[in-house]
Amino acid sequence: MWQSNWYSIIVGRRDRLYSLIPVTLRAKEELTLYALVDSGAIISLFPEDVADAIGLDLSKSETLYLTGVGGYIKGKHVPKVEVVVREFRLRIPIVFIPYTPIELAVLGRQGFFEAFEITFREWEKKLI
Repeated sequence: MWQSNWYSIIVGRRDRLYSLIPVTLRAKEELTLYALVDSGAIISLFPEDVADAIGLDLSKSETLYLTGVGGYIKGKHVPKVEVVVREFRLRIPIVFIPYTPIELAVLGRQGFFEAFEITFREWEKKLI
C-alpha cells in the first residue's frame, strides 16, 4: 500500500496542509511537480505553462468553460495526457487553464480517482 504524508505549503499569508503528491506529466518533454489530490474536482486542472513546458500544443484543443466555487474559468481540454505517479502510468483528461486560483495543479476524479482507491486520513494527515 502506497501512502503519502500531507505537505504544508504557504498560500497567501496562511500556512495550510494540503494533500499533495508528486506527479510527472509527459508529452514531448516531461515535468515533475506536486499536485493537489482533490475529490471535489471532476477533472484535473493544470496551469497552461505546464502544457508549454511538456511540449503540448493547445491551439487545437477544445475550449471548455468550467464552473466552481470561485466562478467560471476558461481552459483547454486535452483528453489524454500521460501522468506518472510512482510506478503507475495513466492517461487522464486535463484542462489547462491560464491560472489556478490556489496556485496549485489539481488532480480530479476523471481518470485519476478511477484508477486508485484513495483514502484521506484527515486525523493522521495522510493520503492512502
